[in-house]
Amino acid sequence: MINFVCMVSRTSGEIRGRQVATALGSDARALDIHNMDYSQAINSVSLFVRTYDANVARQLKSMGHKIGYDIADSMCGDAFFRDAKVENLSAYAHAECDFYIVNNTVTLNDLEPYANGKPIYVIPHHTVNYDKHINTVKRVERVGYVGLPEQLSAKDNIEKLCADMRVEFVSIHPNTREECVEVMKSIDVGVVFAEADGHLKPRFAELMRRHKPNTKLSNFQSFGIRTVCTPYESYLEFGGKATRFENTRDGMMESLELLIEDSSISQMESARALAVGEKFHIDEIVKLYKNIVYDLDALRDS
Repeated sequence: MINFVCMVSRTSGEIRGRQVATALGSDARALDIHNMDYSQAINSVSLFVRTYDANVARQLKSMGHKIGYDIADSMCGDAFFRDAKVENLSAYAHAECDFYIVNNTVTLNDLEPYANGKPIYVIPHHTVNYDKHINTVKRVERVGYVGLPEQLSAKDNIEKLCADMRVEFVSIHPNTREECVEVMKSIDVGVVFAEADGHLKPRFAELMRRHKPNTKLSNFQSFGIRTVCTPYESYLEFGGKATRFENTRDGMMESLELLIEDSSISQMESARALAVGEKFHIDEIVKLYKNIVYDLDALRDS
């Protein structure tokens, strides 16, 4: 069905491709983009996940493959780690591609002018919560941020608030899905907050808001964890009304304090989060990949 072409040793970004490939079972394979074995590319659709190589794409295309590109949040990484000036998404519309996958509808709209009419599919990220674990709603003991530490703003403020309210704060970037699950099981309230603050440049903060996936919020929600978040477009599209959105540091701190101290709202907000988060179980998300293959087959046969 699908060959997922990615950096198979990565612990973030391309991990989405590896996990979806595993969930699809015999219908998919994860191939190392830097050590390609074309004899293993047995499926008719090859999907590049985040990392793209035009030479590899052309070789696969010569073998009769349909070529897709899941651009994920590549523009954010390029802006932050490579200091690239990402003024638009033209650099991610590769000539070899037959279709694209993006994180949300805003990214679809930003990519569309450069896609030459090729299909663009919005696929939200699946959660790490394969076993559908539900955290027990109790007095808040631990507030958590799970992700790259450089993408959390106001950390000092959050740490001080938690210390003043006698709760633990943890900021961690797990290396595996299993590690992430164990951390999530221990968190009572989640926080995701990013702003242009000197460390995060304004353009990067804007790219994060527009193009980052739903992953952090949906992971929290799948465990029934109450959250306060910066309103990323993916969160607005896929988080429903099951979180507290805050644009400002003061607003985030006020909402976080309320979630910590007011136990009367905990059960309601936890149930609301869980109802949204369970929609992003990997078993549901893999169906969207299968639908793409069906669409491509129909186009091929038409």
